[in-house]
Amino acid sequence: IIGRTCDVDDVILNTIGGLFGYLIYLKGNLILNKVPKFMKSQIFLDIIAIISILIVIYMLFKMEFWRIFV
Repeated sequence: IIGRTCDVDDVILNTIGGLFGYLIYLKGNLILNKVPKFMKSQIFLDIIAIISILIVIYMLFKMEFWRIFV
């Protein structure tokens, strides 16, 4: 109805992508188990998230992203 089709390539690439994602998850889990306990606390993760957001906002303003809309 929408005019789209599925190809064998789609199935193969989606399967490979799923496998890569699962392997990344397993490696991440191994790394996470070696991280100290305080780094797993919610307040630490919140602080890291806020700092990351501020860095992204700073980078956007530094690159003058608003000129895209002018």
